[in-house]
Amino acid sequence: MEEGRAYFREKEFESALESFEKVISKYKKSVFAPEAEFEIGRTYLVTNKIEKALNVLTGIIEKYPAHPILAKVYVNLGDHYFRSQQLDNAMGAFKKVIDNYDDDENVQIAMRYLIRTYDSIRMWDAALALTRKYINRFPDAEDVLQKWVQIGLFT
Repeated sequence: MEEGRAYFREKEFESALESFEKVISKYKKSVFAPEAEFEIGRTYLVTNKIEKALNVLTGIIEKYPAHPILAKVYVNLGDHYFRSQQLDNAMGAFKKVIDNYDDDENVQIAMRYLIRTYDSIRMWDAALALTRKYINRFPDAEDVLQKWVQIGLFT
């Protein structure tokens, strides 16, 4: 896994894909297989192979319905949908992370995106409520001052 991630960081995406594929073929039934599949999907997103990426990422949801990697999967799907202006899909993906996972890092990212999504579609009441929840849950976040400013803008 780490070899593939190193290739990914160096933007050697073909080598990264090969490395992740090796992990899947050698360790099909291990905890590393879902992570390798996630990394493959993420690599496809970064290299603009969107259809392949969506197939891999949605496949992970079906194959591993209770795996903790799903929080990252939904964040990445939500990010793609947000950037593609598929805001209903983005909201759904981010809400799944917020409602179903306790992983603070991914929940925080999902909440930030969902606030931006609500703002984009002018759902300011929802944005205001979620921003307040964000501040309560992450009072020491680096962007908490920005969130207070957003509260002022949403009211």
